[in-house]
Amino acid sequence: MALAVAFATALTVLLSACSSAPSALPPAVPAGADRANASVVGGVPNLAVPILSIEPWTAVSPTGRVIRTPAFRLFTTMPPGVTLARLPLFMESALSAYRSTYATLLAPPLALDTFLLASRPQWMKLTAQMFPDEAEGFLNISRGGFTLNARALLYDLGTRDTLALIGHEGWHQFTQQTFIDPLPIWLEEGIATHMEGYRWDTANPTRPVFTPWTNLERFDQLRRALELGRLFSLLDLLASSPQDLILRNSSSTTGTAITSEAARDPQAALTYYAQVWALAHFLNEGQNGQYRDKLAALIYDAAQGRLVDSIRRTSGERAATAYATNRRGAALFGMYFNANLDAAQRQYTAFIERITRLGGRDLIVAGRSPV
Repeated sequence: MALAVAFATALTVLLSACSSAPSALPPAVPAGADRANASVVGGVPNLAVPILSIEPWTAVSPTGRVIRTPAFRLFTTMPPGVTLARLPLFMESALSAYRSTYATLLAPPLALDTFLLASRPQWMKLTAQMFPDEAEGFLNISRGGFTLNARALLYDLGTRDTLALIGHEGWHQFTQQTFIDPLPIWLEEGIATHMEGYRWDTANPTRPVFTPWTNLERFDQLRRALELGRLFSLLDLLASSPQDLILRNSSSTTGTAITSEAARDPQAALTYYAQVWALAHFLNEGQNGQYRDKLAALIYDAAQGRLVDSIRRTSGERAATAYATNRRGAALFGMYFNANLDAAQRQYTAFIERITRLGGRDLIVAGRSPV
């Protein structure tokens, strides 16, 4: 606790040392570019926080700041406190997890821009400013925010949920900037939900440790859907997206063609996220690790720009074009993991039943694998 207080106090001093200046969105800079002394910022020793500089940013609020770390620019109106104090190290630690958890991946070439607003009205204002053509759709998001073109626009949900949101959306920022080919939606979202899971290092309570199983929200939703018989089939999961399900269960009549009971559930989008969370775990740990190397290969192929070419060679130009357009379907799953989708369905269902069995929740709380 003492370390956390010291951490927060140091960042408070840094923020108060900044003077006001005209609003500006700084140009993109290479990740790691040192625009200030990395050892001392604002006269305060920078021992634990990887802060390179702090500058005024008044696009939304006169008290806004841009906090530069080696790989991020954090544009924020958050007041000094625990959330803001923990963000720089949390974001840099998350990037390390993105680059190493499932495959060895390159660092982003440019600093990643994350916008964290203190309130939803501020977030709405900035969304309209930055993305006027898309703002109408984005403003229907009920909680948290979104990522587009490697920029995350988010608002505060309280410390625990905000950091989980940063971990999730940071994965989208990372892949949008560094991957040549996109991942399938189900895997992109599955890994993003893994990055929501973290705990604090017992030896250093300001340093996060990313633990993909530490996610009670996804686990509880998964168990609920299983008990109610509202799980998506594997085929439906591979063919859908959370946006489809949100649209289907809103006033709009547009949306996925899925007609299963799961898709009619008002919590269908939450079930989707819970299932892709479980699916990514299944591919990493299920069947005694049978699919783990293939999971790493798929991620690496997407990062290197070999994924669409693989589809083209295996299934033809039409299939490659379809994937590049909508990033869905079972063909890619069959190429990398199991062409027998019925067999894969049985394996995946057994995996869900196994991790949600009695005692599984206790292991999730502890951040341990229930496999």
